[in-house]
Amino acid sequence: MASRFAWPVVAALVFALQAWLALTHRPFVDEWQALQIAVQSPDVGALLENLSYEGHPPLWYLLLRGLSEVLGPYAALPAAALLLGFVTQYLILFESPFPRWARLLIALSEFVLFEFNTISRGYTLGVMLIFAIVAFWDRRRLVWFLIAMLPFTDFLFGVISVIFVWFRWQERSVWWPGLAFWVLLGLVSAWTVLPAPDVVPIYPPSNHDFSSVEAWLARVSILFFPVQGIDRPMWDMPLPTVASWTLWAPFLLIVWVQTRGRPADRVAMTAFLASMLAFFFFLYPLQNRHMMLAAVLLIALVWRALVQGGRLHSLFSFWLVLIAVAGLATAGNNLARPFDTAPETARLIGDLGLRDEHWAALPTQHGQGVSAMTGILFERTRADCMQDLIRWNQQERFATVEELVGWLEARARRDGRFYLLSNLRLRSRPEIVRIGSVPAGYDGKAYFLYEIGPGQAKVARKLPRCVPGMRPFTAKPMI
Repeated sequence: MASRFAWPVVAALVFALQAWLALTHRPFVDEWQALQIAVQSPDVGALLENLSYEGHPPLWYLLLRGLSEVLGPYAALPAAALLLGFVTQYLILFESPFPRWARLLIALSEFVLFEFNTISRGYTLGVMLIFAIVAFWDRRRLVWFLIAMLPFTDFLFGVISVIFVWFRWQERSVWWPGLAFWVLLGLVSAWTVLPAPDVVPIYPPSNHDFSSVEAWLARVSILFFPVQGIDRPMWDMPLPTVASWTLWAPFLLIVWVQTRGRPADRVAMTAFLASMLAFFFFLYPLQNRHMMLAAVLLIALVWRALVQGGRLHSLFSFWLVLIAVAGLATAGNNLARPFDTAPETARLIGDLGLRDEHWAALPTQHGQGVSAMTGILFERTRADCMQDLIRWNQQERFATVEELVGWLEARARRDGRFYLLSNLRLRSRPEIVRIGSVPAGYDGKAYFLYEIGPGQAKVARKLPRCVPGMRPFTAKPMI
């Protein structure tokens, strides 16, 4: 009797931990950006126009738009994480062919528990679709619908959808209407991510040399033991140098031994990792969260292998232990400290009585969470306009701190006193006075508040919106 109820109790504890993480998570700028685009775009046409500066298909944004209409904008992100994360956890814990100990380790892994089910982004939806596809692989029509949804979520999920279509073709399980639907949605997705003529890439371009390969290897290394941070826990950072240089080898070894006797799976993993290397070499470096999709794909391939009579290799089993340890460590870290400290920053601005003052932000996205929670608009440096959501159509980088200081001082002399929110620790001087700071959370983004031109009259000039015609995010800011 005890063993009969033990597994449901264990699963319930996993769901409780997942809910705790999702409901206490502090969104970071990328999460706010997606939500603001979804909520503030006045119609679907405007939403698609905004997405031409993002490089993402619309499925995630449409989901957030629907949830915000029903639940309100501030509930949309945690609701999406809970809804999709619970489905993912259910599929792993109750529908997968892994032994129960392995199901538990996968459910608690850093990839599942935190990266894709706590942080609320389009990856949350895409990972749920991947596990749903392997869970319902024998549902001839349903599985094609799920495969077709992948490219409508993100480009990398589109690459994974090609792998699944190839598997169906090999198995002679092609349902032609489903294949046509996949092609159609793939073409629509490609159309929606066509860049606007004036888009400015946010990521620095690749060096097109061996340093790109080194960066790829460092990101592959974190798949072996996904505890992010060089000298302290910090999200989206690589491992310490020695680990970054070496741990890619055991991960690739695990892929090799676990796919032994399954050449199609080996080709699939090789192709996906190679596509990511191509990104690093020809376009720009990907981040940890992008690379972690390779780990999710490996788990999905092993899922299919077990259904077809395969076995877990001991190295793969050992890896499951490592990623679960990393998941629990990351969960504990995020329950002990905030992911992002924008709420504390917003409250500090209110406590200082500066909500109605003129604010600028640098980097341009650094004020995004504060704006969403307070309604404060931030001037975009060098653009002479105010923003909440961001349109990536201008480069604001300053080559040196001296260049930035010169711009700030000239701006104050021209228009008057204003305030700056930045992640930069600037040395105080007569025209630039630090008035507050908030330490970084797990995402590593600290907030520094500066008064620029304290001896000047305050800014009187009203600047236009950087993205005109958008709806307000909310009539009732949460802070």
